[in-house]
Amino acid sequence: MDPITLALLSVAGAVLKDAVGEFAGDVLKDLAKDLCKEQARSLAGKAAGQIADTISATPQGRRRLWAARLVVRIAPAKAISLLRPVAEKQAAALRANDALLADLRALPKQIVAPAVTLPAPPPGQSAALKAGERHLETRLDSSGSAPLTDAHRHQTRLTFTTRLTGFRGREQEFAALTAFAGDAAAFRWWLVTGNGGAGKSRLALELCLTLAQQGWHTGFLRGSPAPLAAALTASDGGIASEKPVLLVVDYCEQHAEDLRRLIACLHARRGDDLPTVRLLLLARDHRQSWYETTLTGHTDDRQAVEASRHAAPLALPDYDATQAWAMAEGYIASVARLAETAAAPVERDTFLTHARAADPALRPLAVLLLADGPAHGIPLASGTPAPLMTLLEDHLARLEQRYWQGVNVQHRTLLCAATLFRGLPATLLTTPWPGLEKALPYGEDYDPAQYRHLSGSGDADTVLAPLQPDLLGEYYVLATLHRRSTGAFDLQSLLLTARPEPPAQEGAILFAHLCTRDFAAINSPTAQGLIPAQAAADLLLAIHPKTRDLTLLKARVTANAIGFYANAERPDLCQAFLNALTDARTAHPEDTDLRLAWAVGTYNMINALGAAGDLPAATALLNTLTEARTAHPEDADLRLEWARGAFNMITSLGSAGDLSAATTQMNALTDAYTDHPDEAELRLRWARGAVNMINALGTAGDIPDAAALMDALTNARTAHPEDAELRLRWAQGAANIIIDLGTAGDLPAAAALLNALTEARTAAPEDTELRLAWARGTVNMILTLSSGGNIPAVTALLTALISAHTAAPEDTDLRLTWAKGAVNVAVAYAKSGDFPEALTRLDALLSTPGLPEEFLAQVQDFRQKMLSLLTVQNA
Repeated sequence: MDPITLALLSVAGAVLKDAVGEFAGDVLKDLAKDLCKEQARSLAGKAAGQIADTISATPQGRRRLWAARLVVRIAPAKAISLLRPVAEKQAAALRANDALLADLRALPKQIVAPAVTLPAPPPGQSAALKAGERHLETRLDSSGSAPLTDAHRHQTRLTFTTRLTGFRGREQEFAALTAFAGDAAAFRWWLVTGNGGAGKSRLALELCLTLAQQGWHTGFLRGSPAPLAAALTASDGGIASEKPVLLVVDYCEQHAEDLRRLIACLHARRGDDLPTVRLLLLARDHRQSWYETTLTGHTDDRQAVEASRHAAPLALPDYDATQAWAMAEGYIASVARLAETAAAPVERDTFLTHARAADPALRPLAVLLLADGPAHGIPLASGTPAPLMTLLEDHLARLEQRYWQGVNVQHRTLLCAATLFRGLPATLLTTPWPGLEKALPYGEDYDPAQYRHLSGSGDADTVLAPLQPDLLGEYYVLATLHRRSTGAFDLQSLLLTARPEPPAQEGAILFAHLCTRDFAAINSPTAQGLIPAQAAADLLLAIHPKTRDLTLLKARVTANAIGFYANAERPDLCQAFLNALTDARTAHPEDTDLRLAWAVGTYNMINALGAAGDLPAATALLNTLTEARTAHPEDADLRLEWARGAFNMITSLGSAGDLSAATTQMNALTDAYTDHPDEAELRLRWARGAVNMINALGTAGDIPDAAALMDALTNARTAHPEDAELRLRWAQGAANIIIDLGTAGDLPAAAALLNALTEARTAAPEDTELRLAWARGTVNMILTLSSGGNIPAVTALLTALISAHTAAPEDTDLRLTWAKGAVNVAVAYAKSGDFPEALTRLDALLSTPGLPEEFLAQVQDFRQKMLSLLTVQNA
């Protein structure tokens, strides 16, 4: 062994010995009692890498460094025993290096570990984090940087913790999160939403790292928030820390009730004995019942949840072409360097065309999956761009070629199981699973090294980690189940029956939720014959929960799946989901939570049928909701789901011209609101229904009934001046009925509503949606007056619109609304016979930047017709 490798091993041994002492301190007492080999190896390898920075600058040095790390990782105990005398001397020198020591002592606080315990509180504070200390994890390595070896970095290149690419494209959202953390309030929570692969976890990770450098305790909350909420409700429980705390909760859709309780507890105890706390939630979408009903709409904790919410959900926007290409370029260069391959040349426009074909939203994960081919020297496919499913298959093929060769089918099946159940303890391999005695590796047949090759996880001795990122793992499981479930051997059924205990079933249900969310719209078969939408639905329906809580969890996931598949126009699968919900409700008729999940699913099915134009079937389903609501008048949540369904039916029936049926539903909604005027969400559904009904009645020429509904909206707004959402719906109704009143010749009533809109806008200048409603009402008034050629009135109204647009030039909706008003003013001049002025105004519009091309084309067409008319007139 050459002297450089010997020195590296000796330093690694000394660091390992020193690190064990660090683990024995106050920072991680519990972890020190059961120090796992993988963590020790990681520490040793990290230290060796820091000492050898200069050596690794050359190819020969990199090879020696690799050899040193390999020996330390494979046989650390033997290496240390052989080199202990040298290690002791090196340890003394190491301790003299203050900078390195400080870095090493920070390692135990941030290393990936089963749990991270916050430091002990000073005297006088409540006891340390109690149950919560078992649920904080950073999911980072020593500094939040990439994993230890280049091979590991390459294998996990798509995983957000690897941070292979620079953090770009989310600067605005990161600034918003930084402001959220810096808010003066003692407690705040906020939700970040985005589709799978949009970069939510990476964004949260960067915030964790940044705040940690500023002295915060940061981390992802593992599992359910329930234990932490329970600790906070105890008399001596709490989060004891001298530093502010950031808790990140991923996949929060499945913990809505526990999160609501946690938020209520943190809100109630803010400024008490707790530090500053920020709760950051990550979810795919908030426009579902888990957010609207369970988290923010529940009657018990609504006030606390609303009072402590930082702002409306922060939705991650789509990447633009510049951001996507910059990410792809950085990824291709980094991966090619790690893989030691020459990257295939790729042209920017061609890449972006392929990227949009795979994912129109240009999600980071889709961009990186596409870039992975060129990064390994594989040119982009010629001809038709590859769909996202093909990119996932190609990535799995590259993993197969580079890392999975020689791994037997038993370990591959195990990876499928661990991913399906969202992680498993390795102790489950001590005894065979029923029906899978020969399909999985048990006892001595289990080889942690083989599993590490598959999963890319650093610890395969104690934990069977799922394949990451989520989208890749989901596809791998569905493809494996499809391939291995033929004939007499049905791997899906065997897995779901072999692991029926609650933790595994919960993992399978949550996994099925992600699959139905991500693959509902993928109805085309892959090269293997897999139809992802069907496979995801079959997986969810095949799970048979063993407990009441899991039955409820599956019911909620199934209700959401109806919404996903409705958007994908799969009514057959929506009906299968609804049948499963109905069966669960029938089996447990007194379970209010299950009944609510059924109601949510029924509401989603009503939407699906309405969108498909099957109004009789949608009406029949709404009648079942009405019957349930009548049978349970005390159930406010059930009543709200019925109200949501009634509102959507009003919209569908009104659009179809069936005003009689729409009026029937509107009257029922009005009766419910009259009986429960203080239920804010019910009131809002009534208001939205009234706005849509006003539109339908106005279009049909029934101005008296439309005006009567408008009066009811005005009265509700007067009775609830604090309700900003109700004020907005009133404003939208007023803006729409102005033109109907003007057409009917009731200009005084139209003018009175516009004056009321102006007053409301003046009283709430920060409300951009209210401002837009006022602008649209103003345009409708201009349109009404332009027919009579009232030039002074329409120009005065246009001046008000110009002033609003000038004060808010960034508001593109307001700009377009002003432009429509300007066109109507040009019409007024034309009707008065002043064609030159009309043309001048249209020419000014055509030269205005920032207006949509489609709108400008319409203006140009109108201008040409006006010129033709003027030519005829002059002739």
